[in-house]
Amino acid sequence: MFRGQAVRFRDYRLQPQVLVASIQKCAQRHSALRSRFDIGAWSDAGDPCAGSEPHVVVESGFSVRLGRRDWRGRSEALIDADLSCLMREQLEEGFDLQRAPLMRLTLIDSDAGQRLLWTFHHAVVDGWSIGHLFDELFALLMDPSCSLPPRPDVAGDLGWLAAP
Repeated sequence: MFRGQAVRFRDYRLQPQVLVASIQKCAQRHSALRSRFDIGAWSDAGDPCAGSEPHVVVESGFSVRLGRRDWRGRSEALIDADLSCLMREQLEEGFDLQRAPLMRLTLIDSDAGQRLLWTFHHAVVDGWSIGHLFDELFALLMDPSCSLPPRPDVAGDLGWLAAP
């Protein structure tokens, strides 16, 4: 399962280098954005008994790849249709689980403003987390030197699962 999010910016022009730097800062704060899965021999043999079990690998860093689309001069109806197609294409493309990052970013310019299409694998970002990530991203876009609040203690929140 994959998810895609489109966000529209009307009164603010994103600077691509600021966007990339802001996403990098989010990834440094959230290891899931730098994660990949090592499925090793398990995937080759198709048998979980043939080799090591799949496990998560958190990369120390990665380069954000920002795709660009220039849709200026198009009608809003055409942009909406093209955005739906682009979202579907990216969902159908899927992800190589063995290569971080398990997300794609595309910045779309139009006469009415910009849209950011952030497509990600559900294994690294879920419905609850995306709101927090967007909050952080927007704060960094407005002020790249801002001090972000402490991250939620997810491990502490889930500690009760391991309790006897």
